[in-house]
Amino acid sequence: SFRLAAWHSCLFVASTLLIFIVAYMMVSSSLERRDRDAIEAKLNEYAAEYQSGGLEGLKQKVIFDSQHMGKTLFVSRVARPDNTTLYLRAPGSWKFDSKQLEHEGIAAKQWTHIPVDDSEDDGDNDTDRLEVAALRLPDHTLLQVGSITEERDDLLERFAAIYAGLVVPFLALGLIGSSFLSFRAFRPIRYLVDSLRSIVATGNLSARVAVDGNSEEVDELSGLFNSLLDKIEALIRGMKSSLDNVAHELRTPMTRLRGVAELALQPEASSQLLRDALANCLEESDRILTMVNTMLDISEAETGAMKLSMESVNVSQLVEQVVELYSYVAEDKKIAISTTVPKELCVTADRNRLLHVLANLMDNAIKYTPDGGKVDLTAVPNREEVVIAVTDNGVGIAADERSKIYDRLYRGDKSRSERGLGLGLSLVKAIAEAHQGYVEVSSEVGHGSQFALHLRAGPLS
Repeated sequence: SFRLAAWHSCLFVASTLLIFIVAYMMVSSSLERRDRDAIEAKLNEYAAEYQSGGLEGLKQKVIFDSQHMGKTLFVSRVARPDNTTLYLRAPGSWKFDSKQLEHEGIAAKQWTHIPVDDSEDDGDNDTDRLEVAALRLPDHTLLQVGSITEERDDLLERFAAIYAGLVVPFLALGLIGSSFLSFRAFRPIRYLVDSLRSIVATGNLSARVAVDGNSEEVDELSGLFNSLLDKIEALIRGMKSSLDNVAHELRTPMTRLRGVAELALQPEASSQLLRDALANCLEESDRILTMVNTMLDISEAETGAMKLSMESVNVSQLVEQVVELYSYVAEDKKIAISTTVPKELCVTADRNRLLHVLANLMDNAIKYTPDGGKVDLTAVPNREEVVIAVTDNGVGIAADERSKIYDRLYRGDKSRSERGLGLGLSLVKAIAEAHQGYVEVSSEVGHGSQFALHLRAGPLS
């Protein structure tokens, strides 16, 4: 806040100084133009008088001007072509070296300045300047007319004095105003910093930054910060829930492994019992390994680390392969499987990953469809994408569960009786997004569900 106030004050002073310089130059230029216009007018007037009345006429004109103006405001000089003075008239109070007017260089210049001392001034010892204009007449006579710049210099000095007198209070006012505005501007930031320190010190993510509505930008920052805390808190809750689910899912196979091992270690265990125990251990180990590998695949897909072997995949052939894999399971449950896929429909995807996705969707459809039901697989082109849908007439999904079915290890009430890991739909969603696609679900309890996989038809960027 202090640095900001100091910078504001410096900027304020620099701005006022710049304004003063510009104003000073404009006033000085205007006054100089006024004085020079007056000198040029008098020079032309005297030149006309000299040409019409000669030297005597010019003298009378100068005397006339001095009488009617109260005092002679101009110095007048007439010189021969060789620059020797014929006539010189100046106010008696003006003290200057008249020989400077006879300098050959002055005659060649339109304007020149000569220092002059006015003994009748206000008592100061400052030396004024005599501003002189020269004009060469047709007979080569040199005419010079000048006037001192005392009035102009005094006015500019007063102008500068006024600025100097005002800059100090203006500087103080600017510093006070900048400090106040900086304090007000940074107050919401201090609240934000205090909240961050409290969260870091206590680890309490439920704390939120107050939004007072006084600053749109800071309020937006506070709102975004609160939203970030909400997301972090939700992620932590999700992580805790996932860890709880992992622990729960691992406990069952680990308990079975321990029970089988204890049974095999019995002294009276036969060779057949040992072989059965080893077989059960392999089965449970495969279940654990499948769950871990699936979770790793989901993480790789979500973070973009999954390696995809992209190629042109014929959707019809892929659907036939999936139907062939689950034909025996569907036959056991007397579930009819139908497919509607154009023969030449293709997508650019990783064949094995896409096969895994369709297999998971097909497995769920058959698993949650009662005996005698049906499952339809369709694929249609839709503008720049291909939509592959798996539709069943099974138990359906409750509305309050649809937003959770893609969570890792989540299993709805109706799915807990079925064997599974609760990772299939999580993997489907992750792989679809890794292909720059997405999956959507529509379902009605008691009437079945439809999972639609949307993939880009063209090559991926």
